[in-house]
Amino acid sequence: MTFLLHTKVAFSKIWDDFKKIYFYFKIATHAFALIFLLYSLITNLNLWIVHTLLLMLEIAYAIFSFWDGDWKTKEIKKEIKKSYKAIKLVLKAIPLGISLYGLFLAAENLTVLSLLLPVLTLVSWILTILMAIVGFVLERYLNLVFDGLSEDFKRIPFLGKWINDITDRDVNTNNVEQLRELATAVDKEIQEKRQTEKQTNRERKKDKIKKFFHSFTKKSE
Repeated sequence: MTFLLHTKVAFSKIWDDFKKIYFYFKIATHAFALIFLLYSLITNLNLWIVHTLLLMLEIAYAIFSFWDGDWKTKEIKKEIKKSYKAIKLVLKAIPLGISLYGLFLAAENLTVLSLLLPVLTLVSWILTILMAIVGFVLERYLNLVFDGLSEDFKRIPFLGKWINDITDRDVNTNNVEQLRELATAVDKEIQEKRQTEKQTNRERKKDKIKKFFHSFTKKSE
């Protein structure tokens, strides 16, 4: 029987189950977003152009998400996702800017209720930007970790490839080269430290033997 076949089958089953759960979660997410945007379009006709563009963008991205094809590489999916988030953020900034401008014009007649919605919208927009920045940084470092795992476990028949499949990504050669350089330097330090420790242990053993014979000689005298 193939080496670690039972383990491979177990991981494959877990991964297939997670993919099914993620598929239904993706359907629910897109459905909720479409319903919310449709509701916003109907209830806020003053900004119907913005909401229509957001609705069209969401429909286009939903179709792209569920459309399979050989052309749909990991890099294309990544770039489309980035573009989708950026365009969505810019479009959402338009009603936010209009709301803030309206607050500026009606500064003397502001109430708590009239101030609450624009402030919450502004906070939500800022948090979205911050989350995008944090997500970019985390993705960069997580990719570095996954490339390290893939490089370390690539000698095991399936594990290295499985790490890349489960993260839906390809190995970044620049990351691997950088990690190799760092790992080589660290490994050199470890080997030097071990050699130093071995030499120190040898010297200590020699000293102990010398002291033993020296004390034995003294007793004999």
